[in-house]
Amino acid sequence: MSPFAHANTIKHNLLITNKKKICQKIFKINTRNPVFISPCELTLSLQNLRETRNVIFQSGQSSLFIPKHTKGQALLVPRTKNRRMKISIVTPAFNSAKTIRHTIESVARQTYPNVEYIIVDGGSHDATARIVAQYSDVVDIFISEPDRGVYDAMNKGIRAASGDVIAILNSDDFYTHAHVLEQIANSFQESGADSVYGNLQYVDQHNPHQVIRHWESGAFQRQSFLAGWMPPHPAFFVKRTVYQRYGLFNLSLKSSADYELMLRFLYKHQVSAAYVSDVLVRMRTGGLSNATWLHRWRANREDRLAWKINGINPRFYTTILKPFRKLHQFYNHLY
Repeated sequence: MSPFAHANTIKHNLLITNKKKICQKIFKINTRNPVFISPCELTLSLQNLRETRNVIFQSGQSSLFIPKHTKGQALLVPRTKNRRMKISIVTPAFNSAKTIRHTIESVARQTYPNVEYIIVDGGSHDATARIVAQYSDVVDIFISEPDRGVYDAMNKGIRAASGDVIAILNSDDFYTHAHVLEQIANSFQESGADSVYGNLQYVDQHNPHQVIRHWESGAFQRQSFLAGWMPPHPAFFVKRTVYQRYGLFNLSLKSSADYELMLRFLYKHQVSAAYVSDVLVRMRTGGLSNATWLHRWRANREDRLAWKINGINPRFYTTILKPFRKLHQFYNHLY
């Protein structure tokens, strides 16, 4: 059961009675979208319900539907198979006060209705937490505690997520328009794929309208990994069942864990993928593996290790071509 934890949300004392035991839980429930949670079972009693929207409690093949503005009346209804998939967005952050507001607002303006937004902060010393608290109507789960780095934060967010699909949006990235998640959901539905990805642009860290690089992913071909290809990680959306089946980010890698994860999913395990030919995300320059060319060459050693970890063999030129594929991205945005 995923926790719903953030400031300024409505508290409900839920007394859930099972044949074998009684368990009392306090959930903090976001006031934006309907929430789907799985309680103990059988009998549900709500105390002091003052909700402003609908709440749905799922159990087995049925749901308890609590209409808004009621005081605990419950209606047993069948679970619908037509419910639009929930998309969980995970944002890892650390001392991100300068950029995280823009990131949050790009999620807030999405037209897609069924979104869960999770921010995992590594115990920032700046105003990050205060800024996040201003968006309690947008952020469903906020975790703030020391971590082992950005990939550890991503793993925490994935474990907390309850969505059908999970995406990672870094704290200095933002969605380019309000219909990104609509496009993603439609692509999942139409293609039947287990992952969907699109294009990304790198922008100046001080001027997000100034494009530095244009990363056009292109249609998916598994063998392209051998030529150094990979999709842009912030524009990569994956079903939660894939993470459950094939694992999370490998924390032994410091800058290439995203590459290793996509290599593991798409190449080794042949997870199906669909391509959305649109710029979905803009990323400010200065990421972990893109800070300097020297850092990129060091990261290249981790790229080779990613293949070894998975027991698969690249071509001798695979990791050599990978950084050179970026060169044309600096010219793409000019055309």
